[in-house]
Amino acid sequence: MKIAKKTLFYSLFFVSVIFIIVYGLIVLLRPTEIITVYQSDSFSRILVKNPPLTDRAKIAWWQKNQEILKNQYHVPQPEASYGSWNVSVWNIGNGFKEREESTFLDFFPTSQRCFDEIKATKNCINYDRVITIVKTVNGITRFSIKNRNYTQLTNGEIVRRKDD
Repeated sequence: MKIAKKTLFYSLFFVSVIFIIVYGLIVLLRPTEIITVYQSDSFSRILVKNPPLTDRAKIAWWQKNQEILKNQYHVPQPEASYGSWNVSVWNIGNGFKEREESTFLDFFPTSQRCFDEIKATKNCINYDRVITIVKTVNGITRFSIKNRNYTQLTNGEIVRRKDD
């Protein structure tokens, strides 16, 4: 009887570990899907499903998809005078939601990002910015992910900025 309980325990443990590994691989290997793109002057907002998880993967996704974004969505659109631009990538998560109502007594803003370009009641997503890419007037490309900032050097190398 004691051996049967141990065998059952180890079998369940083994199946659980396999399940966790398979689920983790599914999450890691799912492709990032561009849902839509919104433009406003030199500012572009890209909404994606299944964004990359790591900083390195987010930057690599941007680099890999730059030509597709440029050809299909005309992103980025440089500012006419200086050539600078700003692109932010947002995780659409579980889709669009209705705007959360807030009152003047709210001390914290809502955790939503709403898109006024969408003329529907469900035009907001949970605030989950994946990455922001900025090209400065000096031609320097910068990446911002949460509170971590990276700069692309002239040789193409990407380094984390020390001021973080």
